[in-house]
Amino acid sequence: EYEDILNICSYLNWRQNCWGRVEKVKIDIRTETSREGFCDFISLPPMSRKGSDTEGYVMYDPDLALQYEEINKVGQFAPSASANTVTPPTSATGSASTAAGKPTLTEDERKLNSFNKKFKPQDSTFPAFKAEQDFVRWKISFSSKLLLLYEENILHPNYVAPSLSNGDSQAAMDLHEKQNTHLYTLLSDSVTTLVGSRIVMDHVNDGITVWTKLIAHYGDDVAAEERAAQLFVK
Repeated sequence: EYEDILNICSYLNWRQNCWGRVEKVKIDIRTETSREGFCDFISLPPMSRKGSDTEGYVMYDPDLALQYEEINKVGQFAPSASANTVTPPTSATGSASTAAGKPTLTEDERKLNSFNKKFKPQDSTFPAFKAEQDFVRWKISFSSKLLLLYEENILHPNYVAPSLSNGDSQAAMDLHEKQNTHLYTLLSDSVTTLVGSRIVMDHVNDGITVWTKLIAHYGDDVAAEERAAQLFVK
């Protein structure tokens, strides 16, 4: 029982670390935690838990939380909290200047350039999803690795694709299209289960829809969840 309490505390700290700073965007345990999420957490190896010590106990880490606050675009980094441009450097006279005569990039343009530099058409280091009973572990491993590559958490349920109607920039829309297509490529290389492969084939170049459909199918598969639960207790 004591270990269960420690795991619950670790899970709550982990959720906060992966969302944002507690003073800015404190998680609501009623809506932002779940039994499935807790099971996902305790299945993680100790060193894969964000902010954990060597035994897997997670402490709240404000520095890590700040990084995820920016990734998730919440708190200080919410669209309504700041303009969509990087502040230009200020010269000695107090006027805005540019570096080496180059125009200052907007935040969206910076993110697009960053993604283009890190982009790989294929990446064999992403885990393969071969058996339905491995879905929970595969989902955690795949999404965690993707967060290291993408500044935008496009797998988050609250993610909204940028568009002109929402007042988003062309760079933001270009970044979304590239990331969505890249996500599709990664999933098409990783997913080999029967139903998963059909989902991939039905939604060409739309990685977000493929991911959503996989979650809907395997997440609602009670039998798969029960099989995964049996693996956790072994």
